[in-house]
Amino acid sequence: MRNINVYRTRQICLLIAFFTVIIIRLFYKLDVGTINVTDEAWYGINAFEMFKSGNWLVPTLRGQIDYASKPPLGLWGILIGFKIFGTNLMGLRFYSAVAGLLTIIVICIYLYKRFDNRYALAAAAVFPVLWQCFDMHMYRAGDMDALFGLFYAIAIFALSEIARGDSRMIVVYWAAVGLGFMTKSMHVVVFLLVGFLYLPVIYKKLNVKDSVFGILAGLLPTVVWGAARYQVDGFKYIRCITLGEAGDQTRSGITLDYLRDISREKVTWLLAALLLVRLVMYFVHGVTDDSYKGAGLPEKRNLRNWFRIFGRDVFFFIKRRYLSILAYCVPIGVYTLAGHYMTWYIDPAYIAVIWIVSIEAIEISDMLGKTMKKRVFVLLVALACLFYSSVQIYQYKDLGEGGNPVDQFGHDMTEFCDNTSGEYAGCDAYIAYDRGRYVGDRGHWELDYVFTCNTKGNLNCLDGGVEGFLADEDSLLVLDSGLWDQYASVLTGYVFLEQNTFYVLSHDRYGE
Repeated sequence: MRNINVYRTRQICLLIAFFTVIIIRLFYKLDVGTINVTDEAWYGINAFEMFKSGNWLVPTLRGQIDYASKPPLGLWGILIGFKIFGTNLMGLRFYSAVAGLLTIIVICIYLYKRFDNRYALAAAAVFPVLWQCFDMHMYRAGDMDALFGLFYAIAIFALSEIARGDSRMIVVYWAAVGLGFMTKSMHVVVFLLVGFLYLPVIYKKLNVKDSVFGILAGLLPTVVWGAARYQVDGFKYIRCITLGEAGDQTRSGITLDYLRDISREKVTWLLAALLLVRLVMYFVHGVTDDSYKGAGLPEKRNLRNWFRIFGRDVFFFIKRRYLSILAYCVPIGVYTLAGHYMTWYIDPAYIAVIWIVSIEAIEISDMLGKTMKKRVFVLLVALACLFYSSVQIYQYKDLGEGGNPVDQFGHDMTEFCDNTSGEYAGCDAYIAYDRGRYVGDRGHWELDYVFTCNTKGNLNCLDGGVEGFLADEDSLLVLDSGLWDQYASVLTGYVFLEQNTFYVLSHDRYGE
């Protein structure tokens, strides 16, 4: 009994240690670092304008209805963050980090109930290794993908439980599908395709009553929200996020970029190493007499019989892993065939990797028995996970301390607002700056600058540059200091409200 208690105490301590690493990985310096112009700033502006207007139904972008925005579930998550932390980076990103934490909790609970606590420990160790999921668009970004990934995990585990005989879990699966649509619209096709391909395994375990309730659970949130949105602009927005989204994401041909990304992911290396160990152990142990008898083959061990046994074993291995293989391969396959490359589209596949790696690691350790080899194997896997997670966390120390122009712009806007005590809140603002890839259009606000300007100074960002500022007598001009010599002839005499990397000028004149 004492040994059992010591064993449980060690496991609890390990679980606490792993979740400490996870929490640090998710929340440490979440409120600093450059906002990502690709989608994070976009959704941040959507949520900021909804927050200001109090209209949580219709997303807008710079004052206009945004027909390219996703359904509002993710935006509502950001809005809750704004309510708690204010309209800043922490408020923008907090809900994604929480979704990440809930995802690993769901995975651990499922593995604990389905297998035992060792599998949950393995998942907690592997989770912070997922570099891609902690880079952009997922757990440390104000985006939709973290919440989408949570619903994907729930849908997959619901299918697994149906296969074990619980037909009521079809309701959970369809609810996850509905909420997934409310998060990323037509991207939910990966949920549906996994369910369709897994249907031959589970169809005999389903019944009409549970299936009907499940479909209703999936449709309910979308129908309620869709009916409310229909009152605003009919089917226009709904067509944009369904037919328009599907068309935008479908391209002719295929792309191999996702396979390249997967090959660079450290957790893929870990998975490959585990599968290689399993294969080596298979060959080292060889084909036993029991294997021949189980395959119904004669005792004579010729090459043909050996291949038949090996093929049988591979078949049963794939059969046991069928759902996890689907969960991993379907997102990769769908977007590879669609030909539309966005590195974060296949992030749900990495959630399946946690499940696969955890099971493989524990099964391999069990095959080693109670030997020193087992202890060494477990120690190596744990140290590999801890080392790479620590390397990633260490790199957070430089967040917000680089020379990124957007970060400097945010610093200058904060200083400007402090110095003017918010006197110019709500004022129109024009910009002139030199962003290399936008040369020739210096008067156009990019979304990362808009979000920063909105949340720091609550200014109304208008395009038009210096010419727009000169024509609008009640406006401000944000000017890249590097462009002063170019515009000095027309701007000399205007009052500077801020002089740093960026200047802020008003229409007041010196000497008046």
